[in-house]
Amino acid sequence: MLLAQTSGRAGAQELIRKAATRALTERRNFTQVLMETPEISDHISPRELADLENARHYLGSAEEFRKDLLGPSVRARMQRVSSLKKKR
Repeated sequence: MLLAQTSGRAGAQELIRKAATRALTERRNFTQVLMETPEISDHISPRELADLENARHYLGSAEEFRKDLLGPSVRARMQRVSSLKKKR
């Protein structure tokens, strides 16, 4: 998202694709390759790039995404079912 603001979505995807390919072929750390790519590092700080490797930033979000997609009425039903199961 950060990169798309300056390079456009297609441009950002291409930069990321090239960096990923380079990291794989050279057997190097993806974040390090991103940091060495001026078109990326000129717009995203080393700290922001390093944060990409922190699992806390993306793991555990699935449950929140699921809840958002289900909406309040489905969540309410799921809570009722869950409470009924606990009473058994």
